[in-house]
Amino acid sequence: MSGKELLPAPTNFEEAMKMADIMSGSQLIPKNFQGRPQDVVVAMMWSHTLGIPTVQGLQYIAVINGKPSMYGDGLLAVAMASGQMADFKETFVGGNTEDDLTAICTVKRKGLESPIIGQFSVADAKRAGLWGKMGPWKQYPKRMLKMRARAFALRDAFPDVLSGMSSGEEQEDIIIGEHAEQSNPPAADEKSTRKMPRRKKAAAADETTVVDAEVAQTEPQVPQDEPAEPAAQKDPVQDNSQEFDKVLEQLHQARTRQDLMQIWVSMPTDMQSNPAIRDAFQRRQADISLAAAEGADQ
Repeated sequence: MSGKELLPAPTNFEEAMKMADIMSGSQLIPKNFQGRPQDVVVAMMWSHTLGIPTVQGLQYIAVINGKPSMYGDGLLAVAMASGQMADFKETFVGGNTEDDLTAICTVKRKGLESPIIGQFSVADAKRAGLWGKMGPWKQYPKRMLKMRARAFALRDAFPDVLSGMSSGEEQEDIIIGEHAEQSNPPAADEKSTRKMPRRKKAAAADETTVVDAEVAQTEPQVPQDEPAEPAAQKDPVQDNSQEFDKVLEQLHQARTRQDLMQIWVSMPTDMQSNPAIRDAFQRRQADISLAAAEGADQ
């Protein structure tokens, strides 16, 4: 048992599940792990792989879009704790124009002659559709540039230590971008609307048929003694108003980015493409990220 661990590590799967059952019933772990002992076991396995205590892993690790990721300073904490880091430096260069402002992260690993450099500029963020986007990129863009550069450098310098772990902030941006593309309706198939050439007699016959159909549609389809009532149009948002309000309330109550992303990935696709839901998600994401940044600066 290490000095950081309160309990000895489980020696078999049964012991791991017993610990996971206890931890998943606690209110002191992230909401996305509460009541889910199987997910806690997976997080415990990742914590063991990364060499960090389980409780620390539950705070850092989240699965976003099926990929394990690590939030905040988790990547840096794991790299520093490995004992393989010789030097670490973060700077900004440029800034004469907006596009050339660049965050640079330089990492020196023991045993390597050359440092590993990661960088991310405003121009890079614009190409990725991130610059000015509602949320952390709008609230504190320089920190987001720094986090991207840091993730690139750490993953390149410590692939064995991080075991392929990605940045949680980066994965969140990927998810939002993918759903934004899916929410745009696909263009109509040109082949389906193309008219085939027809002979004149056939075209004339079809035209007569269309006119007859139009006249028939204008006639009332109900008995004369009963006035026709306009068909009520269903509002999809109104029909699902309870589910809609429930999702908004869940987004509002989310306290961490892990909780927020767990709510997002559990939504159906039509709910994710709803403008009001997306706006509420991005505003809550900005509030959580801003609070985390303010806490880090204190």
